[in-house]
Amino acid sequence: MSQVSAAKVVRAAGLVKRGQVFSLSHPLTWPPRPPGGDARLKRPALRRETIVNSALSALPGGAYAVTNDDVVHLAMQGSSHWDALTHFGVIGPGRAGVFYGDRGLDEVDEQAGARTLGIDAVAGGIVTRAVVFDMVDFLGRAGQGFLADETRLTDEQLAGFLASHDLALEVGDAALVYTGFYRRWLDNGGAIPQAIAGLDGSSMRLWRESGVAALACDNPTLDAVPMDFSIHVGALRELGILLGEYWALDSLVDACRDDGVYECLLTSAPLNVPGAFGSPCNALAVR
Repeated sequence: MSQVSAAKVVRAAGLVKRGQVFSLSHPLTWPPRPPGGDARLKRPALRRETIVNSALSALPGGAYAVTNDDVVHLAMQGSSHWDALTHFGVIGPGRAGVFYGDRGLDEVDEQAGARTLGIDAVAGGIVTRAVVFDMVDFLGRAGQGFLADETRLTDEQLAGFLASHDLALEVGDAALVYTGFYRRWLDNGGAIPQAIAGLDGSSMRLWRESGVAALACDNPTLDAVPMDFSIHVGALRELGILLGEYWALDSLVDACRDDGVYECLLTSAPLNVPGAFGSPCNALAVR
Protein backbone atom coordinates (compact mmCIF):
# COMPACT_ATOMS: atom_id res chain seq x y z
CA MET A 1 0.00 0.00 0.00
CA SER A 2 2.92 2.33 -0.69
CA GLN A 3 0.62 4.42 -2.95
CA VAL A 4 -1.25 5.62 0.16
CA SER A 5 0.72 8.62 1.42
CA ALA A 6 0.21 10.55 4.64
CA ALA A 7 -1.36 13.32 2.56
CA LYS A 8 -3.77 10.76 1.10
CA VAL A 9 -4.88 9.70 4.57
CA VAL A 10 -5.50 13.33 5.55
CA ARG A 11 -7.50 13.89 2.35
CA ALA A 12 -9.57 10.78 3.03
CA ALA A 13 -10.30 11.82 6.61
CA GLY A 14 -11.70 15.08 5.27
CA LEU A 15 -14.51 13.13 3.60
CA VAL A 16 -16.14 12.44 6.96
CA LYS A 17 -19.09 14.86 7.14
CA ARG A 18 -22.03 12.93 8.60
CA GLY A 19 -20.63 10.73 11.36
CA GLN A 20 -21.97 7.58 9.66
CA VAL A 21 -20.02 4.36 10.20
CA PHE A 22 -20.70 1.20 8.17
CA SER A 23 -19.17 -2.20 8.78
CA LEU A 24 -18.23 -3.77 5.45
CA SER A 25 -17.80 -7.26 6.92
CA HIS A 26 -20.34 -10.05 6.91
CA PRO A 27 -20.32 -12.31 9.98
CA LEU A 28 -17.38 -14.71 9.81
CA THR A 29 -19.92 -17.55 9.67
CA TRP A 30 -21.21 -16.29 6.29
CA PRO A 31 -21.86 -17.66 3.75
CA PRO A 32 -23.26 -20.76 5.42
CA ARG A 33 -22.19 -24.05 3.90
CA PRO A 34 -25.25 -25.80 2.41
CA PRO A 35 -26.18 -29.39 3.32
CA GLY A 36 -24.21 -31.77 1.14
CA GLY A 37 -21.67 -29.04 0.43
CA ASP A 38 -20.90 -26.85 -2.56
CA ALA A 39 -17.65 -27.54 -4.41
CA ARG A 40 -17.11 -23.80 -4.80
CA LEU A 41 -17.20 -23.30 -1.03
CA LYS A 42 -13.99 -25.25 -0.53
CA ARG A 43 -13.01 -23.21 2.52
CA PRO A 44 -14.29 -24.72 5.77
CA ALA A 45 -16.89 -22.99 7.88
CA LEU A 46 -15.79 -21.18 11.02
CA ARG A 47 -15.61 -23.39 14.10
CA ARG A 48 -15.81 -21.91 17.59
CA GLU A 49 -14.99 -23.67 20.86
CA THR A 50 -15.48 -22.39 24.40
CA ILE A 51 -12.38 -23.16 26.47
CA VAL A 52 -13.29 -21.22 29.63
CA ASN A 53 -16.95 -21.26 30.60
CA SER A 54 -17.98 -18.80 33.34
CA ALA A 55 -14.96 -19.63 35.49
CA LEU A 56 -15.29 -18.07 38.96
CA SER A 57 -12.55 -16.33 40.91
CA ALA A 58 -13.15 -15.01 44.40
CA LEU A 59 -12.99 -11.24 44.93
CA PRO A 60 -12.88 -9.35 48.22
CA GLY A 61 -16.20 -8.83 49.93
CA GLY A 62 -17.81 -12.06 48.79
CA ALA A 63 -17.97 -11.19 45.05
CA TYR A 64 -16.76 -13.38 42.20
CA ALA A 65 -15.13 -12.54 38.89
CA VAL A 66 -16.62 -14.43 35.93
CA THR A 67 -14.38 -15.25 32.94
CA ASN A 68 -15.12 -16.71 29.50
CA ASP A 69 -12.58 -17.53 26.74
CA ASP A 70 -12.99 -19.13 23.35
CA VAL A 71 -11.02 -20.32 20.31
CA VAL A 72 -11.97 -20.17 16.63
CA HIS A 73 -10.71 -21.98 13.55
CA LEU A 74 -11.42 -19.98 10.40
CA ALA A 75 -10.52 -19.75 6.74
CA MET A 76 -8.71 -16.48 6.10
CA GLN A 77 -10.64 -16.10 2.81
CA GLY A 78 -13.86 -17.57 4.18
CA SER A 79 -16.06 -14.48 4.50
CA SER A 80 -15.43 -10.76 3.85
CA HIS A 81 -11.68 -10.71 3.31
CA TRP A 82 -8.53 -9.43 1.64
CA ASP A 83 -6.37 -11.55 -0.62
CA ALA A 84 -2.66 -11.07 0.06
CA LEU A 85 -0.35 -10.78 -2.94
CA THR A 86 0.76 -14.41 -2.54
CA HIS A 87 -2.81 -15.68 -2.67
CA PHE A 88 -2.56 -15.93 -6.45
CA GLY A 89 0.26 -16.33 -8.96
CA VAL A 90 0.87 -17.65 -12.45
CA ILE A 91 3.44 -20.05 -13.86
CA GLY A 92 3.82 -19.35 -17.56
CA PRO A 93 6.24 -19.65 -20.47
CA GLY A 94 8.98 -17.07 -20.84
CA ARG A 95 8.75 -15.73 -17.32
CA ALA A 96 10.47 -16.97 -14.18
CA GLY A 97 8.35 -15.04 -11.69
CA VAL A 98 5.12 -16.40 -10.25
CA PHE A 99 3.87 -13.74 -7.84
CA TYR A 100 3.86 -9.94 -7.75
CA GLY A 101 7.29 -8.41 -8.25
CA ASP A 102 8.38 -11.55 -10.12
CA ARG A 103 8.83 -13.46 -6.89
CA GLY A 104 9.20 -17.15 -7.57
CA LEU A 105 7.71 -20.17 -5.87
CA ASP A 106 10.35 -19.83 -3.16
CA GLU A 107 8.43 -16.74 -1.96
CA VAL A 108 6.17 -19.22 -0.16
CA ASP A 109 7.45 -21.49 2.60
CA GLU A 110 5.30 -24.54 3.24
CA GLN A 111 5.25 -23.97 6.99
CA ALA A 112 5.81 -20.23 7.48
CA GLY A 113 3.79 -18.97 4.50
CA ALA A 114 4.75 -15.90 2.49
CA ARG A 115 8.23 -14.53 3.08
CA THR A 116 7.61 -10.90 2.04
CA LEU A 117 4.14 -10.67 0.45
CA GLY A 118 1.94 -11.93 3.30
CA ILE A 119 -1.05 -10.06 4.67
CA ASP A 120 1.14 -8.88 7.56
CA ALA A 121 2.67 -6.40 5.09
CA VAL A 122 -0.54 -4.32 5.44
CA ALA A 123 -1.51 -5.31 8.98
CA GLY A 124 -0.42 -1.89 10.20
CA GLY A 125 -3.75 -0.67 8.84
CA ILE A 126 -5.30 0.46 5.56
CA VAL A 127 -6.70 3.99 5.57
CA THR A 128 -7.60 5.71 2.31
CA ARG A 129 -10.30 7.26 0.16
CA ALA A 130 -12.84 4.84 -1.25
CA VAL A 131 -15.02 5.38 -4.29
CA VAL A 132 -18.25 3.39 -4.24
CA PHE A 133 -19.32 2.08 -7.65
CA ASP A 134 -23.06 1.42 -7.37
CA MET A 135 -23.33 -0.47 -10.63
CA VAL A 136 -26.75 -1.87 -9.73
CA ASP A 137 -28.37 1.57 -9.78
CA PHE A 138 -26.22 2.83 -12.66
CA LEU A 139 -27.27 -0.06 -14.91
CA GLY A 140 -30.94 0.32 -14.02
CA ARG A 141 -31.31 -2.67 -11.70
CA ALA A 142 -32.06 -0.88 -8.42
CA GLY A 143 -35.65 -2.13 -8.44
CA GLN A 144 -34.47 -5.72 -8.71
CA GLY A 145 -31.65 -5.14 -6.22
CA PHE A 146 -28.85 -6.92 -8.08
CA LEU A 147 -27.19 -7.27 -11.46
CA ALA A 148 -28.12 -10.04 -13.87
CA ASP A 149 -25.87 -13.06 -13.40
CA GLU A 150 -24.26 -12.74 -16.82
CA THR A 151 -23.15 -9.11 -16.26
CA ARG A 152 -19.47 -8.39 -16.89
CA LEU A 153 -18.62 -4.85 -15.83
CA THR A 154 -16.43 -3.21 -18.46
CA ASP A 155 -14.05 -0.28 -18.27
CA GLU A 156 -16.53 1.83 -20.26
CA GLN A 157 -19.37 1.12 -17.82
CA LEU A 158 -17.22 1.87 -14.79
CA ALA A 159 -15.89 5.06 -16.37
CA GLY A 160 -19.48 5.99 -17.19
CA PHE A 161 -20.41 5.66 -13.53
CA LEU A 162 -17.58 8.01 -12.54
CA ALA A 163 -18.62 10.58 -15.15
CA SER A 164 -22.26 10.43 -14.10
CA HIS A 165 -21.31 11.37 -10.53
CA ASP A 166 -18.54 13.82 -11.44
CA LEU A 167 -15.96 11.62 -9.73
CA ALA A 168 -12.36 10.76 -10.59
CA LEU A 169 -10.20 8.00 -9.23
CA GLU A 170 -6.94 9.07 -7.60
CA VAL A 171 -3.66 7.30 -6.88
CA GLY A 172 -3.98 5.22 -3.73
CA ASP A 173 -7.78 4.99 -3.79
CA ALA A 174 -9.80 1.89 -3.03
CA ALA A 175 -12.59 1.08 -5.49
CA LEU A 176 -15.63 -0.63 -3.92
CA VAL A 177 -17.74 -2.26 -6.65
CA TYR A 178 -21.34 -3.13 -5.85
CA THR A 179 -23.16 -5.87 -7.78
CA GLY A 180 -25.92 -6.68 -5.27
CA PHE A 181 -24.52 -10.17 -4.73
CA TYR A 182 -25.90 -10.60 -1.19
CA ARG A 183 -29.40 -9.72 -2.37
CA ARG A 184 -28.96 -12.06 -5.34
CA TRP A 185 -27.87 -14.80 -2.93
CA LEU A 186 -31.02 -14.28 -0.86
CA ASP A 187 -33.16 -14.26 -4.01
CA ASN A 188 -31.55 -17.57 -4.99
CA GLY A 189 -32.57 -19.26 -1.75
CA GLY A 190 -29.17 -18.96 -0.11
CA ALA A 191 -27.35 -20.74 -2.92
CA ILE A 192 -24.51 -19.33 -5.01
CA PRO A 193 -25.64 -18.98 -8.65
CA GLN A 194 -23.69 -20.74 -11.37
CA ALA A 195 -22.90 -17.44 -13.11
CA ILE A 196 -21.95 -14.42 -10.99
CA ALA A 197 -21.88 -10.76 -12.01
CA GLY A 198 -18.48 -9.14 -11.60
CA LEU A 199 -15.60 -7.33 -13.25
CA ASP A 200 -14.61 -7.86 -16.85
CA GLY A 201 -10.92 -8.00 -17.69
CA SER A 202 -11.23 -4.75 -19.65
CA SER A 203 -11.69 -2.93 -16.34
CA MET A 204 -7.97 -3.41 -15.61
CA ARG A 205 -7.30 -0.44 -17.90
CA LEU A 206 -9.17 1.85 -15.49
CA TRP A 207 -7.51 0.44 -12.38
CA ARG A 208 -4.06 0.57 -13.95
CA GLU A 209 -4.30 4.11 -15.28
CA SER A 210 -5.76 5.51 -12.06
CA GLY A 211 -3.21 3.88 -9.75
CA VAL A 212 -5.73 2.47 -7.28
CA ALA A 213 -4.26 0.59 -4.33
CA ALA A 214 -7.16 -1.77 -3.67
CA LEU A 215 -10.28 -3.23 -5.28
CA ALA A 216 -13.12 -4.77 -3.32
CA CYS A 217 -16.43 -6.23 -4.42
CA ASP A 218 -19.46 -7.78 -2.78
CA ASN A 219 -19.22 -10.89 -4.96
CA PRO A 220 -17.07 -13.95 -4.16
CA THR A 221 -14.36 -13.43 -6.78
CA LEU A 222 -14.24 -9.84 -8.18
CA ASP A 223 -13.87 -11.54 -11.58
CA ALA A 224 -17.19 -12.29 -13.22
CA VAL A 225 -18.01 -16.02 -13.19
CA PRO A 226 -17.32 -18.06 -15.33
CA MET A 227 -13.85 -16.80 -14.42
CA ASP A 228 -10.97 -16.05 -16.71
CA PHE A 229 -8.86 -14.82 -13.75
CA SER A 230 -8.06 -11.60 -15.58
CA ILE A 231 -8.60 -9.47 -12.47
CA HIS A 232 -6.54 -11.75 -10.25
CA VAL A 233 -3.75 -11.81 -12.82
CA GLY A 234 -3.86 -8.11 -13.63
CA ALA A 235 -4.32 -6.81 -10.08
CA LEU A 236 -2.62 -9.23 -7.69
CA ARG A 237 0.17 -10.54 -9.88
CA GLU A 238 0.97 -7.65 -12.22
CA LEU A 239 0.16 -4.47 -10.27
CA GLY A 240 0.18 -5.45 -6.61
CA ILE A 241 -3.38 -4.22 -6.05
CA LEU A 242 -5.02 -5.79 -3.00
CA LEU A 243 -8.27 -7.60 -3.71
CA GLY A 244 -11.22 -7.75 -1.34
CA GLU A 245 -14.04 -10.26 -1.81
CA TYR A 246 -17.45 -11.00 -0.25
CA TRP A 247 -17.63 -7.48 1.23
CA ALA A 248 -20.90 -6.30 2.80
CA LEU A 249 -21.68 -3.16 0.80
CA ASP A 250 -25.49 -2.99 0.87
CA SER A 251 -25.95 -0.54 3.75
CA LEU A 252 -23.17 1.73 2.52
CA VAL A 253 -24.66 1.82 -0.97
CA ASP A 254 -28.12 2.62 0.42
CA ALA A 255 -26.62 5.62 2.27
CA CYS A 256 -24.81 6.77 -0.87
CA ARG A 257 -28.06 6.66 -2.81
CA ASP A 258 -29.80 8.74 -0.14
CA ASP A 259 -27.47 11.73 -0.49
CA GLY A 260 -25.70 11.14 -3.80
CA VAL A 261 -22.21 11.04 -2.25
CA TYR A 262 -20.19 8.07 -3.51
CA GLU A 263 -16.85 8.60 -1.76
CA CYS A 264 -15.88 7.96 1.85
CA LEU A 265 -13.07 7.19 4.27
CA LEU A 266 -12.14 3.51 4.26
CA THR A 267 -10.33 1.89 7.17
CA SER A 268 -9.32 -1.74 7.47
CA ALA A 269 -7.26 -3.70 10.00
CA PRO A 270 -6.19 -7.05 8.53
CA LEU A 271 -5.14 -9.65 11.09
CA ASN A 272 -1.42 -9.53 11.81
CA VAL A 273 -0.69 -13.16 10.99
CA PRO A 274 2.88 -13.37 9.62
CA GLY A 275 3.00 -15.00 6.20
CA ALA A 276 -0.76 -15.44 5.83
CA PHE A 277 -2.27 -15.45 2.33
CA GLY A 278 -5.32 -13.42 3.33
CA SER A 279 -7.32 -12.05 6.24
CA PRO A 280 -10.80 -11.05 7.31
CA CYS A 281 -11.01 -7.43 6.18
CA ASN A 282 -12.32 -5.80 9.38
CA ALA A 283 -13.26 -2.86 7.17
CA LEU A 284 -15.27 0.26 7.99
CA ALA A 285 -16.62 2.99 5.74
CA VAL A 286 -16.96 6.37 7.46
CA ARG A 287 -18.97 9.22 5.90
